[in-house]
Amino acid sequence: MQILVANIKGGCGKSTLVSALADLLDADIIDHDNQGTIRVSSSFTGLRVPVTYEKITKKIVLHDTPPYNTGNLKSLIQEVDLILIPCKLMYPDLLALRALSDELKKLNMTQKAVIVFNEIRKPHNNTYKEVKALYESNYSEIKKAKTELSNLISFSRVLSEPVTGKALEQVKSLISELSIY
Repeated sequence: MQILVANIKGGCGKSTLVSALADLLDADIIDHDNQGTIRVSSSFTGLRVPVTYEKITKKIVLHDTPPYNTGNLKSLIQEVDLILIPCKLMYPDLLALRALSDELKKLNMTQKAVIVFNEIRKPHNNTYKEVKALYESNYSEIKKAKTELSNLISFSRVLSEPVTGKALEQVKSLISELSIY
């Protein structure tokens, strides 16, 4: 299974989501981002070392993508089985999703995509409710995961250590919801 984690907005949680998923899935990681967040963090920690296409050995491959649109992103969208789109429930993320949404529609690939809301704070405030409603009305063709990832310390540390605690439970729930095994 090929899983693309994509959003052309930086700072939305792509590398964090890939790292958290990698902790629970027997998966290879391909880091397509020139920043190489996962590649660089793995050079410090030895965790989640990305591979090249030639070195794939696992049945699940997680693709971490750059925070901009490339020709490579278009071909990846067409090749993968699932596209996870991490987004915060904030106006900048809502607005930035338009370009990726338009690309998915143009390629007729919205059925592969799932928006994963992350860095959710509780209790939910009015902005959460307003922006969530805007995601629903503006991106109705893209499924939204029921599992939301909270603003937890374990997620902020996931590039340097395995995901734990409530964050671990949320990632397990997301994997179960999306039937990723």
